[in-house]
Amino acid sequence: MGAVTEAKPVSVSREQRRNNALNRAIAFGKFPLLTGLIYFAWRGVSIVQTLGTASGPQLALYITFFVVEWTFAVSGLMNALLLTGLGKGWTPQKRLRAVGKDLPRVDVFCPCYGEGLDIITDTLKAVLAQDYPKDRYRVVVLDDGGSESVKQLVQQLKKSTPAAQIFYAARGAAVKIHSKAANIAFGLEQVKTFPGGAAPYFAVLDIDMITGENWLRGTVPFLEEDEQVALAGAPQKFYNLPQGFTLAPRFHLDSDVIQRLFDAKGRAICQGTGYVARVKSFDAIGGFPTMVKQEDSFIVSIILQAYGFKSRLVEEEHQHGLNALTYTDMAKLQTKWMTGIIHGYSLFAHPVMKDKPMGAKISGVIPILHMTLLRFWQMLSLPAILALARGGDVVPSSGNSLFISLALGCVAYSSNYIFNWMLSIASNDTVSLDDGVRLWNLPYQLKGVLWLVKHQIFGETKMAAFKTTGADVAHTRSLASKTALGKAYRVIFGDGGWMHLTYFALLAAVVATNLRAALPLQTRSAYALLASIAYPPFTKIILDCFYNAFVPIQYLLSPDPNRNTREDFLVRDAKSGLARPKKEAITPPTPAFWGSAGVTGFMWLYLILAPLWVALS
Repeated sequence: MGAVTEAKPVSVSREQRRNNALNRAIAFGKFPLLTGLIYFAWRGVSIVQTLGTASGPQLALYITFFVVEWTFAVSGLMNALLLTGLGKGWTPQKRLRAVGKDLPRVDVFCPCYGEGLDIITDTLKAVLAQDYPKDRYRVVVLDDGGSESVKQLVQQLKKSTPAAQIFYAARGAAVKIHSKAANIAFGLEQVKTFPGGAAPYFAVLDIDMITGENWLRGTVPFLEEDEQVALAGAPQKFYNLPQGFTLAPRFHLDSDVIQRLFDAKGRAICQGTGYVARVKSFDAIGGFPTMVKQEDSFIVSIILQAYGFKSRLVEEEHQHGLNALTYTDMAKLQTKWMTGIIHGYSLFAHPVMKDKPMGAKISGVIPILHMTLLRFWQMLSLPAILALARGGDVVPSSGNSLFISLALGCVAYSSNYIFNWMLSIASNDTVSLDDGVRLWNLPYQLKGVLWLVKHQIFGETKMAAFKTTGADVAHTRSLASKTALGKAYRVIFGDGGWMHLTYFALLAAVVATNLRAALPLQTRSAYALLASIAYPPFTKIILDCFYNAFVPIQYLLSPDPNRNTREDFLVRDAKSGLARPKKEAITPPTPAFWGSAGVTGFMWLYLILAPLWVALS
């Protein structure tokens, strides 16, 4: 391979700000972790102290709220633990570039299934325009849709760009299950029959992703410099998300912060597209894993790491695609995401991992545990919150117990807010200051779990055909109602928004009943209220629930995200037709004020005032 140089970030000052914030978060992470553990230890002790004096129902309330509060706080504690543990010795990743013409060969697979020709054309033209020697990479369109129009498009591109190597392949009648993963496995076999045989590297690019010209030059060096690196890929970024979008995805904390630390250890999680992989490494694990439902990202990385290989996250933004815009698409995306994540537990019993020690299996499943157990407990917590909000103390309040809980809670939650502020800067301000903004999608993630239960939870049958998010977006857009009434009917009745509104009404009713019973506030009733729904962490949870239950209505009241067409986000060369996303289009939406600084600022002030209220009363 030719020489490797280091490229400068697009914005040096922005990158420096981001890196400095991450270093500060790593150094500070021990404080929210320590204060949080001290707070919850005290909460447990205070409950134990009531044994023998509290009634059975009262003790049940204490324990139930302890579990609910822990469920809502554990994500922040886990993030602090991860940064404290993984951040030791972390240094920012260098931007690498392969230079020259003597570069390794790469087979680029573009799986597709029924996407629009306009989307496919833009993706293929961008990948054919790579600043990489044309004789060193081949583009293979893996068409599970068996479309004659896609086949003709490939032929047209082959004629218009004779120097490039582009091929069409389709499984035809072989399409049965786990479409994307099996389609990639099919591609790996197919290129063996091409002139020159299979390349030493293969790449996977979703058909709705537009790559930058340095994608291959900026990714291949990560594999060339270390033989143990089996896979390296850029994070998924999007070009169609308008600023202020209500349902903007909130996975930037993982992809822009947490995964940077995992990458330094060679344990990053594949993003499912935009990656380059080593063929020899996949041969060592028995080929491309095809037990995966829908996506190919998490399980592939876990298996490779269990076999001693590394997977890397290339921090540069080399690809931008289409994200879900409508409530319908975002709900489906949450179901699809949870289906793929939960299926990762099948690794415990799958033959590909049977000879691996239990430690390797457990370490591989830890990311899945982190992403799923928390969501399960939050699902169970939602009905418990309704019961807790009906009235009665949720924390012990005898003696100084309540004051100590409030004081320790103020310190613990305040340190976590400071920590989250640092993480927000480290993600280029795309992460909310409060993790509660993601509760609205729980019903749809539960739907994914139920789907697995219904369709043989770890089986490989009855698999729906894989479609990229971009294809789903285009399909939903074509069916979307143009009237406000039709849009409301679709969201509330067709997409399950009625569940959120029902929960909002029930929670409002029980909170109002509790407040009515405590008013007018006398000294003792105020004190009692602070041990109930006015206990700051409980108030925070209730506000999070209200905010998320209102999301369908907030979406309906917001500007239509489909008011712009895909073309509005692109700059297109008039001669070649090559499209690239506009700079302003690839700037991710920042959290809305009310969902970030607004709620956080109010709660932070209340956390400080509450112990003072008790001390002065």
